[in-house]
Amino acid sequence: MAIWAALLCLHVAALDHSLSATAALLASVLHGISAAAALAMLCPHWQGLSGMLRTSLAASLLVFLIYSLGLRSVISPWAQRVIVQGNPIMVHRVEGFSNTPWQIGDWVSYRLPVGLVNLDRILAGPGDTLRFHDDSFEVNGRHFKKTSPHMPDSGEWLMAPRTYFIWPTEASFVHGAGEMAELLLPLTEIDESAILGRPYRRWFWKSMNLPPLDPLPLPRP
Repeated sequence: MAIWAALLCLHVAALDHSLSATAALLASVLHGISAAAALAMLCPHWQGLSGMLRTSLAASLLVFLIYSLGLRSVISPWAQRVIVQGNPIMVHRVEGFSNTPWQIGDWVSYRLPVGLVNLDRILAGPGDTLRFHDDSFEVNGRHFKKTSPHMPDSGEWLMAPRTYFIWPTEASFVHGAGEMAELLLPLTEIDESAILGRPYRRWFWKSMNLPPLDPLPLPRP
């Protein structure tokens, strides 16, 4: 029980997906071993080769059920693991923030129009006026450094109600001919209903170090 409890805690706390999955699998194997021992005691008439096969089949089925239906979903009701630039990030689901308005600079997990899940910063919100420059972008008069070299160098954009501007900095999922900015622009207007949640500030002993969106200093007169 102590080993099983330790493995379960490691499964929940580990950010590395392979380590978390391995801990869950080992915990399930412990269940299988316990089940096999219990079946051997409760069903003493299972003797010989047929008894061993029955015990092995029942224990294997229990391991499969516990791992696939139980331990693998122990995190999903209240957290989601998202990989950003190779780093695992734990995201709190949006239900816990239903009364909290999203702000510029907030990191959010959201569903892209192409069906994938991404994690990035909100750069503009409903009703904001967005302008692009050579090395920066502007939101309602505040200037920010570009979050991606693929952002447009010019143009103006007025955000629609319940819509957020999020530029996907990881563009590896985009394929096609043409300028990258033109390919990515249709993916940047995110409806409020597509936002899934925001990252935890800490996940057990590890801090979620995500850079803030700081305005550029105002030019001196």
